[in-house]
Amino acid sequence: MSTLTDPSIWATSTCKLGWDVNGVYPSGADGTDINSVDADESRQLVVAGDDFGSITIYRYPVLNNSHQCIKLTGHSEHVPRARFYEADG
Repeated sequence: MSTLTDPSIWATSTCKLGWDVNGVYPSGADGTDINSVDADESRQLVVAGDDFGSITIYRYPVLNNSHQCIKLTGHSEHVPRARFYEADG
């Protein structure tokens, strides 16, 4: 039986505080630099939007900040939201 704390019952995960996204914060970050996170439905990827104008994609879970990632830059300001879009088949 699933409980509300079981992450597999949710279609997405957008909480930016947790063991599974701990590594999205850069070294020396004060906790406000990451504005949003989202795990895809299959729990294979995590995307993060930050105050530096970047979107960063990691393999799920991101346990420490030495994980390899793909960093996409080009925004001139903060990235307030980054989300996965799941299109129906």
